Amino acid sequence: MANSKKPNILSLLAQAARPQHWIKNTFVFLPVVFAQRLGDVDAWLDAIKMFVCFSIAASSVYLWNDVADAASDRLHPTKKTRPIASGALKPQIATTAAFIGMAIALLGSYGLELWFGHVIALYIGMNVIYTKWWRDFVIIDVFCISFFFVLRIIAAPLVLQIPVSYWMIILTALLSLFLALNKRRFELVRLAGKASEHREVLEKYSAYYIDQMCAAITASVLVVYMLYTLDPRQIERFGSHNLVYSIPFVWYGVFRYQYLVFKKELGGDPAKIVLSDRFILLDIILWIMVCAFGIYARHEWVPFVIS
Repeated sequence: MANSKKPNILSLLAQAARPQHWIKNTFVFLPVVFAQRLGDVDAWLDAIKMFVCFSIAASSVYLWNDVADAASDRLHPTKKTRPIASGALKPQIATTAAFIGMAIALLGSYGLELWFGHVIALYIGMNVIYTKWWRDFVIIDVFCISFFFVLRIIAAPLVLQIPVSYWMIILTALLSLFLALNKRRFELVRLAGKASEHREVLEKYSAYYIDQMCAAITASVLVVYMLYTLDPRQIERFGSHNLVYSIPFVWYGVFRYQYLVFKKELGGDPAKIVLSDRFILLDIILWIMVCAFGIYARHEWVPFVIS
């Protein structure tokens, strides 16, 4: 009889920590690029430290959430295979690892900068409160998810002492709301009548209601991004209108994501979509390239005579 080798505790912890979701923490790098600090080695080193702290904090929160959600996750077609929900990883071990990770993230963040430590503490604290109470309140649940993304954006200015545009904060909030609402829609449709058994708040949503909110958020994302690229203060700072050429990539990315949610019935894992869909991944790479070259060119690519 062949012996099947069981995964060890470390590999199970690594799986439960969901490192693929660390892509969300790349938001801390955006202020460095848009503040024209691309060649600042010290700024990048500090941004990398922030990325590591947020990643450790996020993985610790995932472990904490999975312990709290183990019973409901077993009702989900994909989440039931997670190490804690499946019973492969003991809750006591996951909880211990979560507390150790939280402590490391707090020590590292406070060691980097006092206010950044406060941000990580707020991130961890609000996630715990969200898991316990706030995720059961309709609309407030997706607002909390949006706020967690905003914390990533405002962290860089606190550590690096660089300005961050309020446009970027608004866009981050809107985009994260867009992702959160599409995730709720996926859960509602995928689980059908059992949706409320997995997540109580889903009983208070409907696919139609979420579609209406998504339509409003989608329009807001597109309009706010256009206004950001045409803001006279941003044009003066960058020395050109070149950022307007990045608008089509934002439009395509948003519409492509909606296509995957509505037509391909995806949307349950935004990080997986970004990493697995080659069209979205290519679109993001091209958007970054156009933004970077446009910001640092310091001259108009094409004479801009429209006012």
